[in-house]
Amino acid sequence: MAKASKSRVSRSAHGEFLARARRKANMDHHELSKKLGIPVEMIVQLEQWQTDELPEGVYLQGLLRRYAKEVGMTTGRLKRHFAELFGDDGPSVRPAAAKPARRNVIITKTVLAGVAVLAIFITAAYTWWQGSQLNASPDLRIMAPANGVVVQQETVQIEGYTNPGVEVRINGLSVLADPDGHFLSTVVLQEGANYIDVVAISALSRETSLVQTVYLES
Repeated sequence: MAKASKSRVSRSAHGEFLARARRKANMDHHELSKKLGIPVEMIVQLEQWQTDELPEGVYLQGLLRRYAKEVGMTTGRLKRHFAELFGDDGPSVRPAAAKPARRNVIITKTVLAGVAVLAIFITAAYTWWQGSQLNASPDLRIMAPANGVVVQQETVQIEGYTNPGVEVRINGLSVLADPDGHFLSTVVLQEGANYIDVVAISALSRETSLVQTVYLES
């Protein structure tokens, strides 16, 4: 029972930390929703820390960084609070105590043969894994804007994540992604419905595509 209580307190603390920063910036949910280009519901989920409804991994990190930027929070403060998410507080590892050296250790042929078989197995497994990664379609996630969002400005920034080293094209134009797979590009909108085609292409020409619909009502 004590462990479950600790989890609830931690969830509440994370959500309140974000909500307090937003209130300090004199910003309501709707205003922040427009700045981030995401639904109000997702902001509420963040501030209630409903992790089952939120994106995972680098996508959640990217969303938290954008949230912090809009409410005037420094990256350092964000990382200190969410240290377990950003990996800053990994468990410390104590060096193993030195063992007294053994003299006259005899390594038998059986041990050497076992080591050789293990090395072959590890090499084969790594080669298979590397091949499966190259043959797989790349991951692709659009963080902003939300699909179906209505905007008044004539441009919109498309932000998302894919695998490192993957080519990204937005409406047929190549977009430079950073080493972590994050990309950001500005698209000019026309009045009415705009269908923005985002494609991630791997080194073996495997593709993953998403279409975001943005409505311009000037």
